[in-house]
Amino acid sequence: MTSRRHLSVEPLDAIRAGVPLLLLVGAVTLPSLAGVFLLVLTGGCAIAVGRRVPVAWSWAAMVPAAVIATLRAFGPAATAWDETTCTLPSSPAVLWAVAEALLVVSATAALAMVVHAKAGDLALRRPPRYAIRWAALGAAVILGGGLVGVILLAEPLFGVPDADPGGLGFLLPASVFAVALAASEELAWRGALLGWLGKTLGPWVAVLAQAGVYGTAWGVAMGSPLGGLLAAAAGLLLGATVIRTRSLVVPLAWHIAFNVPFYVFIACTKG
Repeated sequence: MTSRRHLSVEPLDAIRAGVPLLLLVGAVTLPSLAGVFLLVLTGGCAIAVGRRVPVAWSWAAMVPAAVIATLRAFGPAATAWDETTCTLPSSPAVLWAVAEALLVVSATAALAMVVHAKAGDLALRRPPRYAIRWAALGAAVILGGGLVGVILLAEPLFGVPDADPGGLGFLLPASVFAVALAASEELAWRGALLGWLGKTLGPWVAVLAQAGVYGTAWGVAMGSPLGGLLAAAAGLLLGATVIRTRSLVVPLAWHIAFNVPFYVFIACTKG
């Protein structure tokens, strides 16, 4: 395999790249079969890598996101919130987020070795200075606005009782949860899926593809088409940012900042 940024791909290979993408769509839309889709994707990746064909990048690109879909379908994540204490770092939801991150990072690292990918293929590189400013400013706005919205406006905006974060006791579990969830999702979606699929279909088609499937995944998880559309819009913005900066730093910073108030909303509100 080669890790060149641009590959010469035959039209048939581009069509073949759609097969693993459809399998990933199946994994996120049919949670009960997510494990089956993951096994098929892993097997397809092994065959494609063994044949040393360009479409192997596309098969590998789907596996980390399919790992997330499978873990969330069959793991305790779906019920962990019922047992979550807002200020407890060892709550099931926090521990599950950390476990998911470790598994996704491990799976992505193993795939990168198999396809001989470089760190830059996953957008794991130092960003330009302007991107660091984007990351810091955007994170501050998202974090501040999100916490104000959740803590002070939970009832009028979301129809749930105002959040009770227990003073500053929520900061540690919220931070651990936020970093773990952002790391797994950004590495899977804006790292592997965007970067490796882009080697077959081109970067902007990959941006659209990852945003569409990302939105579908969250829409199904939340049971809300509107939530799915908002997630797709976020995926489109984050994906375009990765293409522009060639780094995951900005999406990671913004995603972490978003996940802190998300944790407060889920774990610190009852109703």
